[in-house]
Amino acid sequence: MDLRTWPHQHTLRQFENTLSPDTLYKLEEKSATVERLWDMSPHEIGSMLRLNTDIGKKVKACVEALPHINLDAAIQPITRSVLRVSVTLTPEFTWRDSQHGGLQRW
Repeated sequence: MDLRTWPHQHTLRQFENTLSPDTLYKLEEKSATVERLWDMSPHEIGSMLRLNTDIGKKVKACVEALPHINLDAAIQPITRSVLRVSVTLTPEFTWRDSQHGGLQRW
């Protein structure tokens, strides 16, 4: 996930080795956001891009590999001036060593 992209380029350009240039161009042309693709099935993605379901499966797999974290917070008052804040971070993406590397620098 180290590749820099221009603001007008699609986020899935991070997966240039997996997705063809034609597929990336169609994603940019349709203005398909990652949030929109996240909610779609591989068949729906394939039909939106006017490609087959196999390409839709590849795009869906790449969307699922983008770092996405679910944040859940619970706040509980202890006294008038003290709050207890419990935060749970849950990763909701598929880790791929080929895309993400063996470890993160941070």
